Amino acid sequence: MSSELKANKVSPATGTAFTFGDSGDTFTIPAGATIANSGTATGFGKVLQVVSTTYSTKVTFTTAQYSGLQASITPASTSNKVLVLVTCDVASSGNGRIQVGIRWGTTGGDTSGTELAERSQVAYGAAAATSGILGHTSVNALVSPSSTSLLYFKVELTKHDTGTGYMNYYDTHSSITLMEVEG
Repeated sequence: MSSELKANKVSPATGTAFTFGDSGDTFTIPAGATIANSGTATGFGKVLQVVSTTYSTKVTFTTAQYSGLQASITPASTSNKVLVLVTCDVASSGNGRIQVGIRWGTTGGDTSGTELAERSQVAYGAAAATSGILGHTSVNALVSPSSTSLLYFKVELTKHDTGTGYMNYYDTHSSITLMEVEG
């Protein structure tokens, strides 16, 4: 059974609060409808701040090392999260894999801090025997730091197997973007 209620305004019978439906209900807003908010919206989450850094320095590595690419952010609340978006241009002079990872903590400029499980990897085969075989990779993570301290998010590069790894080999650039999302 379906019913339709038509009204220009709905107000609470008592007090100042009005509950729309029950837990678990689904409300459909038809295409073309507009929702106008003239008050304060809560409970929806929103992006509070965005920090982005681009890094164009050529980096050479043969093992695990800090790339030089980092950004810092200070969350406004311990319940907020940080969305980390990293893109890197990498190259290899030999066989194997280049792994791009993210670490975060309260110090910058090194490989200290918490290593995130999110990593990306570019593999190079025997055909990559000369330097400069280029790959573009990205890694993303959503972090719940439970902190309002200044936090650094750093990109770590690791070269596996043979040869040398490079970041920004052909005068390209890599970037890291941090977005604080309301918890």
